[in-house]
Amino acid sequence: MNGIIYFAKTTNETNYVKLAQFSASLLRPYLKNIELCIITDSNDLNLSNYFDRVINYTFEETDNKYYIYDKLNVYWLSPYKKTLLLDADLLLFDLTTLHLFEASIAIGATHSMYKHIQTFLGTLLYFQQCAEVERFFTTCSAIKNNYYAEVLPYFPLAKRYRNDFVLSIANIRNPVMAALDTQIQHIKHGIVQHINNNSIVINNVELLNTNIHFLDKTILLKYIENL
Repeated sequence: MNGIIYFAKTTNETNYVKLAQFSASLLRPYLKNIELCIITDSNDLNLSNYFDRVINYTFEETDNKYYIYDKLNVYWLSPYKKTLLLDADLLLFDLTTLHLFEASIAIGATHSMYKHIQTFLGTLLYFQQCAEVERFFTTCSAIKNNYYAEVLPYFPLAKRYRNDFVLSIANIRNPVMAALDTQIQHIKHGIVQHINNNSIVINNVELLNTNIHFLDKTILLKYIENL
């Protein structure tokens, strides 16, 4: 079985569970033989209405409330042969992204450039269960355990924990990551006026078949709460 996984940690500032539920609800009509799964510390009994599997988990704390330190444990937490890991604040409107489950790559992520370093982002991460990928995530664990000593030589301005930096350094040491051409538009400001299964209207502009990542989570939460 293959699956899409969300991590959702309960915080006082942001309802990541609600964000994950909404993101999953948009994908549900298009999934065949692909499960939806949430890894969370929430005891919300309604989670089973949105997800095929609910994995209860106690998260470790970090110095960066916006990043889940345990997220890169996903290789060992995932019950699936092939996994697509999505941020809870990511809405997948470009359904061709689901073709990753048919691809031959072992692991891949969206990416950007930080100065001269190719930086892989944890916003959207695909992987298969295999020895090659397990070695990669084992490298991630080693970097996490000595984070600042490992990260600062590559990212000298790093002041807090980021999964993106861990993924990127792990790939320098164990270069197996495919750079996905999946496009994601990052939203910092605006008002969401309408959402359906393949489009979103923000500030009177309709975006079709475009994956949207909300850097400001309150933008999406305000829309969800008004439904």
